[in-house]
Amino acid sequence: NSSGRLVTAELGVDPASSTSYVKVKADDLDIIANGNLQLTAKTLGIDSTYFKVSSTGVITATSGTIGGFTISETAIQAETGNSTHGLVIQALKTTNYDAIAYAIRVRNSSSDAWTYPFIVRWNGHTTMTNANVTGTITATAGAIGGWKIQSWGLYDDKADTSGNLGAGLTKYGSGPAFWAGSDLSHINTAPFRVLHDGTLCAGNLLATGGTIASWNVNRYNLAQVYTSGLGARIGFSGNSSDWWVLAVGNPANTYNGAEFRVDISGRTIAKEFVASTQSGRATDLNSSRIEIDHFGIEGYDSSNTRQFVIGAEVSYMSLEGNLYVHGSKNRVTETRDYGERLLYCYETPTPMFGDIGEGKIAEDGKCYVWLDSTFSETIKTESYQVFLQK
Repeated sequence: NSSGRLVTAELGVDPASSTSYVKVKADDLDIIANGNLQLTAKTLGIDSTYFKVSSTGVITATSGTIGGFTISETAIQAETGNSTHGLVIQALKTTNYDAIAYAIRVRNSSSDAWTYPFIVRWNGHTTMTNANVTGTITATAGAIGGWKIQSWGLYDDKADTSGNLGAGLTKYGSGPAFWAGSDLSHINTAPFRVLHDGTLCAGNLLATGGTIASWNVNRYNLAQVYTSGLGARIGFSGNSSDWWVLAVGNPANTYNGAEFRVDISGRTIAKEFVASTQSGRATDLNSSRIEIDHFGIEGYDSSNTRQFVIGAEVSYMSLEGNLYVHGSKNRVTETRDYGERLLYCYETPTPMFGDIGEGKIAEDGKCYVWLDSTFSETIKTESYQVFLQK
């Protein structure tokens, strides 16, 4: 041409396909259309240093912009002017990569890529520091909030390394709904677990408030007190001068006012008691209270004077006052051939057994009175006294 540039044009027919073609070669080629420009072809290919379109429609670009994103050789990105914030989509240029390489990232002002708020790595690992998901999330591996994800639930890493310090959430059919204090191999016997039916199993439970089956929970005890003042408490009273662990009756203000109470040593005080099918009231025994402890049973009147005591360890019964018995008073005696037998004693300084019999004196002046075989096994037959009466 007049400017000295090389321009060649070739028109021909491809003998293999019997199709015509036009080839134009030039150092620079400008196609300017004041109106519409339409290129129609079975295939269209463009090949340049920075932009390529293959005959199959694949577009390749290593610079420029698209939809507000800057194109580079390895990524497309939309960032602020100082490149401290923005979205980067990274191209995978080699198969030699690891879990650190990222595919998508949202940058912040930090220079540490590990602190970026959103990262998707080439192995699929995703890190999000502020996510709001409204759809369904399905995951069978990985971690969330420090909890490891499994197909059956979530658990913390303590269950792997620290034996009895682990905790987890388990889907139905795989174990308790929630468990703590165990490793993965002992979740069904963990000291704390909640089953899927709502059953709570706890080996060490500390509760300082709320209610359990209508019982009020406080720092020291369980209490159920009605408006009348009657009720019950279980647990330490919280007062060093009031060491009761169980109180029933009127413990609304103080354990000491309850009609029935047990202290931390096991001592029991009751104003009314029932034994077997027999019942009695302390007031019937002229006593304001009855105490049962390891020494025995003691009864006191309203002036705190002991009225009676039945000793357990020293094997005695002491009664200060009158004793009324409706029925028999017997001494249980062991015999060799007849087992235990009941006898009555004379009211003498020395406990003595006796029997009454009769006989007649024979012509020889002798009288024989035979001892009952059962009675003879309860006494000493080597020597005994015989009282004669005419």
